[in-house]
Amino acid sequence: MERILKIAERLGADSCEIFYSSSRSHSFSTVGDVIKTKEFDSDSGFGVRILKDDRIGFSYFTDLKKAEEAVKTAVSISKFSSEIKGFEFSCDKNFPNVESTYDKKIGDLSADDAKNFIYALASGVKYHAEPIESDLDFGVSNIRILNSCGLDVSDKCTKISCSVQAGYENSSAHETGSSCSLDLDFRAIGERAGLLAKQMYKPKKIKNQKTNVIFHQAALYDLFSTMLDPAVNGSKTRRGLSFFCGKENTQVAGDFLNVYDDPLYPRAIGSFGFDAEGSKAFKKPLIENGILKNFLYDIKNAAIANTKTTGNCGRGDYSSPVFVSPSNMVVGSGNVNDLIRECKSGIYFYSALGWHTANSLAGDFSVSVDVGFEIEDGEITEGISGVIAGNFFEMLNKISGIEKKQEAFLDLISPKIGFYDMNAVGD
Repeated sequence: MERILKIAERLGADSCEIFYSSSRSHSFSTVGDVIKTKEFDSDSGFGVRILKDDRIGFSYFTDLKKAEEAVKTAVSISKFSSEIKGFEFSCDKNFPNVESTYDKKIGDLSADDAKNFIYALASGVKYHAEPIESDLDFGVSNIRILNSCGLDVSDKCTKISCSVQAGYENSSAHETGSSCSLDLDFRAIGERAGLLAKQMYKPKKIKNQKTNVIFHQAALYDLFSTMLDPAVNGSKTRRGLSFFCGKENTQVAGDFLNVYDDPLYPRAIGSFGFDAEGSKAFKKPLIENGILKNFLYDIKNAAIANTKTTGNCGRGDYSSPVFVSPSNMVVGSGNVNDLIRECKSGIYFYSALGWHTANSLAGDFSVSVDVGFEIEDGEITEGISGVIAGNFFEMLNKISGIEKKQEAFLDLISPKIGFYDMNAVGD
C-alpha cells in the first residue's frame, strides 16, 4: 500500500488515501425449517482517493497490478470534481480504545456449525406457531487505511445476524437479532417471533382516535433511522435538506430527551475507534436535554460547511465512495420503570410497514401496523390492525415518558418511549 502512495505522488497528486477492505461471509435462507440456499462470499480490494488542486478523485481496484491505472483514473476524475477549500485527509493519531467488536468464535465458525442456529430459530418458533422463512448471515471483515499524512490504522470485526418470520393461522410476525459476538439466543428469537404471530391472530381494528403510543425499540429504530438520521446528517443540513437546518443550539424536544451518536459504546455493532477515513471516533450529543447540539460530518462535508469532522464517515466497501454515516444511536435512560403498566389506555407499537413512504424532510409519516397491541389499564390485551400517523418533529415535544432500561436493536440502544396525542386510524 505504501507503494501506491508513491505512485500517486509521482502522478502529481498533492495527497492520497488508500482504503483496503476484505470480507468473507456465509449466508443461509430457509423455507419452513428446511435450508433452501447456502452461500459463501469473499471479497477484497483497494479504494483510492487523491487530492489535487483542492479537488478529490476516486477509483478502486482489486488487482495490485492495476494500482497505477487506478491512481491515474482518480487523478483524471479529480479535474471534474468541485473545488473544496480546506479539505485534507485525516492526520489523527492516538485513537480511543473500543471494547472489541471481533469475536474469534464467529471468526472460526463453520457453515456446518451455523446450521444449528437455523434449526434453533425454527425450533423456537414451534413453541407457538410455524416457521415460514428465516435468514442467517455471519462473517468477518478487515480494513486498513493509509494516507499521505502518515495515517496507518487497521481494524477487524465480526457480525452475525438473523431474521425469522413465523405464521399462526392467517397471521404472521417476524423477529431479528444482530451482534458482533456469538451471544444471540436463537431459540429465544424464534420463540418471540412465534409468540407475536400467535398474539396477532385475528387483530382488532383500531378506533379512529388520538391516543398514547408506546414504541418498542424495533419501532423506534425505524422511526429514528427514517427521520432523525437524515435530520442530523451534515451532508443534508449544509444543503438545506433537513428540518433541523438553522436550529442548532435551540430547543427541539422535551428537556428530558437525550440522544447521542456513540461509536465507543461497548461491543455494539456500530462501534469503532476510527471512521472509514481514519478520523478519531468520539461520543457526541445530538439532542441534549431537548436541545439540538450537533450535526454529523465526514471530512468533505465538514470542509464545505466550514466546520470539523465528527468522525462519521462510512463506506460500503473498498468500491464505495464515502458518505456521512451515524455510528450507534443511544437514547438516554428515563425515569419510568414500566410505561405499559402506567398507561391507562393506548397502543403498544412493535413494528410497521410503509416507512419508505415517510417524508423525512417534513417529518410526516403514516404506516400500517404490522405488530401492535391495545393497552387497557396497564395491561396488553389483544393485537390490533390499522394505521399510526404523526409528525416526528412534533412528537419530540409530545413524549409522555421514557423507561429506565435500555435495550439494543441493531445499532440503536434505547429504552421504550411513549408519545401522547398520536393519530390512530382503522383500516
